[in-house]
Amino acid sequence: MAELSLKTWLRNRNIHNVVADTRESLRAIGFVRTCGVIRSRLEDFVFDARYGTDTTQINMLEELELDDESRRHGQRYQPTGAYSFRNIMRRLAPPPGSVFVDYGSGKGRVLMMAALHPFARVVGIEFSTELCDIARRNVDEFRSQEANAAPIDIVDTDVRKYDYRHDETVFYFFHPFDEAILRATLDGIRESLEARPRRASLVYYLPKHRALVEREAFFQLRETFTIGGYDCMIFDHTPRR
Repeated sequence: MAELSLKTWLRNRNIHNVVADTRESLRAIGFVRTCGVIRSRLEDFVFDARYGTDTTQINMLEELELDDESRRHGQRYQPTGAYSFRNIMRRLAPPPGSVFVDYGSGKGRVLMMAALHPFARVVGIEFSTELCDIARRNVDEFRSQEANAAPIDIVDTDVRKYDYRHDETVFYFFHPFDEAILRATLDGIRESLEARPRRASLVYYLPKHRALVEREAFFQLRETFTIGGYDCMIFDHTPRR
């Protein structure tokens, strides 16, 4: 990449925001975990450079066209790091043919990374039409190089209105919204698992409301670990016989 194009690429992705985020991370989680965040962020730039996608820049809710309720309950757009997701998937080890759902899928990076695994399909649910539009453009760029990746479906809706097909088996959360929306979402997952009993897993990365999920009798904690500077919890569901 020529020097001029590299500078343009970095400027387009607001590299100065990364510096600000690093300072904030040092204050919030300390040096060791911040090193994990930096490693993860570097891989994120590599991902975008490889596929010609736009997933790295963080967007605050104030920058998006949202109604007041969405702003009140949602979180800023900040994607899971490529390094972190790769390690989460290694630990999760979902069986081939699973169906992956990302709640608060943003610009679609997790969807694209998940599509490289042997999922039957990958679903992203996002309440921002603006982010959904970006995600669809990103997926088009991604597919030009990864034609054999799993099908990706981007659903522009409130997660509470998502219409389950009752084949979803991996539920992924990267702290996408507050406790009230998480509770309603867990209710929807439970109803789907009751409608069609099946094995399933729930991944909760940066688990701000971990107690809520831990109290959910439908899921049992498999493990907790730290990756990319944040804690991650994996839960499993086994239907009763």
